[in-house]
Amino acid sequence: EYGGPIMQNNTHENNDRDTNLASRFELLHQEANKNSVFQSFGDSVKETLSQNPKKLVCFYFYDEVGSQLFEEICQLDEYYLTRSEAEILQKRSSEIAELMDKDTVVVELGSGSSVKTRKLISSFIQKNGKLEYVPIDISSSILIESSKSLLNDFPQLKITAVAAEYRTGLSQIKTRYEKVSRIILWLGSSIGNFEKMSSITFLKEIRSTLNKSDAFLLGTDLFKSEEILVPAYNDAKGVTAKFNFCLLYTSPSPRDS
Repeated sequence: EYGGPIMQNNTHENNDRDTNLASRFELLHQEANKNSVFQSFGDSVKETLSQNPKKLVCFYFYDEVGSQLFEEICQLDEYYLTRSEAEILQKRSSEIAELMDKDTVVVELGSGSSVKTRKLISSFIQKNGKLEYVPIDISSSILIESSKSLLNDFPQLKITAVAAEYRTGLSQIKTRYEKVSRIILWLGSSIGNFEKMSSITFLKEIRSTLNKSDAFLLGTDLFKSEEILVPAYNDAKGVTAKFNFCLLYTSPSPRDS
């Protein structure tokens, strides 16, 4: 675990602001030995590329470089999904907040830049006067960057960020927030990264972490024509292609151990 300053600034005039931000931010993560990371990555690649059809586990794409590229993808004209979800949350966030208990903790799986979640955060703060937000993302760098922006914009917000893949993050929050109400967000149609049986298994795992007062908000795409879907994942600027290949450039190597 690590809890500490979210930013470093040597100018005197910003010291108070930095102290305030740091007091409202905590980053939880698991330190891992490089050899064990490489072994885990190597075993995963060997197993999944031996299957038919071949595949790779999607969370390996989301290191610092991959996470930044995905944020670029979300801003592309062809990538309609982010805009559609943002529009829904804009319309429904107040209604969602009203359905939840006071002091509900908002947990988000694969939070990224948390851009879409801002309206929901605002609605919870408007209702309750404060909020604790728990973003879970594989990239600690994007967690720190997005948390800094959110904390600057919402003085009533506290953030406990979890740098981990989904299952590890869920395990941590289950223990930490067992006695408070939670709403778990899984947006961006990320369920589409799972095969059918794997998605069912993971949804059951999410369900096992929920108490009676908790809720689960799933964002998933509907059927789309080829004319819409193909450009969304094969954009004219080549950002998606760069994202797909970044795994080859950033994967763990024995030379790093």
